[in-house]
Amino acid sequence: MNHLNNIVDNNNNYYHIDIFEEQSLVGTFIVQNNKICYVNKKFLELFGYNKKEDIINNVNFFDLVAVRSQNKVQQAYQDLIKGKINHKQLGLTALDKLKRELEVEVWMRRCEYDNTPAIEGIILDLSDRKEFHLKEKTYELRMMNEHKLASIGRLATGIAHNLNTPISVIMTNAELLQLKYIDSPEIEKILRQAERMSAIINRLLTKSKQEQLQEPQEINLNELILDELEFLNSNLEFKHNVEKEYHFDDKIPNIYAVYSDFSQSIMNIIQNAIDAMYKRPIKKLTVNTEYHDGYIMVSIQDTGIGIDEKDYLKLFDPFYTTKPSPHERKDDAPTGTGLGLATVHNLLTPYGVEIDVDSKVDVGTNFKLRIPLKKTNNGILKKSD
Repeated sequence: MNHLNNIVDNNNNYYHIDIFEEQSLVGTFIVQNNKICYVNKKFLELFGYNKKEDIINNVNFFDLVAVRSQNKVQQAYQDLIKGKINHKQLGLTALDKLKRELEVEVWMRRCEYDNTPAIEGIILDLSDRKEFHLKEKTYELRMMNEHKLASIGRLATGIAHNLNTPISVIMTNAELLQLKYIDSPEIEKILRQAERMSAIINRLLTKSKQEQLQEPQEINLNELILDELEFLNSNLEFKHNVEKEYHFDDKIPNIYAVYSDFSQSIMNIIQNAIDAMYKRPIKKLTVNTEYHDGYIMVSIQDTGIGIDEKDYLKLFDPFYTTKPSPHERKDDAPTGTGLGLATVHNLLTPYGVEIDVDSKVDVGTNFKLRIPLKKTNNGILKKSD
C-alpha cells in the first residue's frame, strides 16, 4: 500500500498520511472496513509486531480489543462511520500479538481514505501512568500504615501501663493471702491468672515499642510469629473454634529488618486465614517455618473458602476485596477494605520476599513466604553473627 495516499477529515482538510509517520511518540492507525490499513512504528512496537506487512490488511481491528472492551469500541466505531459523532476518546483494554492485555487510551475520528469512509486514531499506552499511580498508592499506603501503627502503639502503651498497677495490686494481695492460707487452690488460681495477665501486658508493651521503631533490628521470626498468634487469642473465634498446628524450625537464623514490616504482614495473612474460615465446617490453621538453601520459608495454611483462579492476579491490588465493606456487613461476617494483602506485598517486596499462593475453592489456601538471607535494595536479611 502507498502510505502517502491522501486522507481527508470531516472538515474536508486534505493532508498526507506521512504526518503520522515514524517520529511520533504515540501509536497511530487507520481502520477501513474493520481492517487496519495503516500503522506507524510506535503502533507496531506497542502491539509486538515486527513489520507493517504483518498487520496491514491482515489484522482485524477488533481482534486487538479485549472482550470486555468490545461493545464500547464497536459502538464508537459505528457512530463515527455513520457520522453520528465527530470524534471519540476511550479508555480500553487492548490485546497485543501474544494476546497479552494492554491498558490504553484511544482517540478516534472519522476521515476518508482513498475516497472511502475510514477511522483514523492515536493510541496511548497507559502502563507508565498506571505504574506512577501504583507507586503513588504504595507510598500513601505505607504512610497510612506507619501512622496507624504509631497511633495504635501509643494507645496500647497507655492501656498497658494503666493495667499494670491494678494487676500488681492483685498479685501482691494474693501473695499475702497465700501466706495465710497456704493450701487454698482459689488463691493459686488468682495468682496464675494474674501472672498470665502480667505477661500479656508486658508482651503488648514490647510489641508496641518495637512496632513504633522504624529502624532495622535483629528479629527471630519464630518468636515474632508466636507473639502474633498469642495476640490473636483475644479473638474468641480463633481461640476456641480454630484448630491450630504449629511447626517451627528452631534452626532458622535471625533476620535484620524493621519489626513492624514483618509483624503486620504475618498478622494480616493470619487474619485473612481466620476470615476465610468463617462458617466453614472444619477450621484449622497450620503454620510452619523452615530454613533451606539460604531462604527462610514461612507457610500459613487455612481450611477456608479458597480463592478463585480469576482473582489471583488481583490479590495484592490496593482496595481489592471479596469481603463486604463494614457498612454492608451482615451478622458477624468478616469485612474488608482490600488493604491487608496489599500492605503485605508493599512491606515485604523491598526485602526481596517472594509470596506464593496455593489455593483451591472450598478446600483452603496456603500463603508461602520465601525470605532470602541476602542484601536487597531497601533492607537486609542476614544470619546473625
